[in-house]
Amino acid sequence: MAYGLYISLVEIGGPRAKLRALLPAINAGLKMAVKHWHRKFLPEHFKTSASKKYGYAKRTRVYMLAKAKRKHHQKPLVWTGALQTQLRRHIAVTSLKTKASAKGKMFGRALRFSSRTAESGKGAMPNMKAEVKATIEAELKELARITQTVAAGIMRRAKDKSTTLAA
Repeated sequence: MAYGLYISLVEIGGPRAKLRALLPAINAGLKMAVKHWHRKFLPEHFKTSASKKYGYAKRTRVYMLAKAKRKHHQKPLVWTGALQTQLRRHIAVTSLKTKASAKGKMFGRALRFSSRTAESGKGAMPNMKAEVKATIEAELKELARITQTVAAGIMRRAKDKSTTLAA
């Protein structure tokens, strides 16, 4: 014969009240995840191994040779280093009160140039915005874990009187 302990969670209040309590916690977790991405994962985009790791578009042989000759490096997304410095300097993180979302905004002068694809013909440029934002699955899992941990911690600390345990 199987025995079990059954506990039900009784919540008083409508779905809107529950959502109002949950959204700030989720948004705080998402904000923390965006800041973590900026601090930990963005610098990875400027390492020599990033092209393969994030699947950057191939650069032309002429470009790569000129970069090696003039700049003495082969770091992806870097010519002078100005873009790297601008992007790593600051990120403004915002979220909405009515929706579970967080957005990070960075300034990078080189990202304002329009990206032309190979189909458009001569002078094609890679989509550097997409390359900077590229994220691999392991990073996404870590960001999800951070979001969940922060949100759960906030909800645990909140002394919500509308929730009671019934046995």
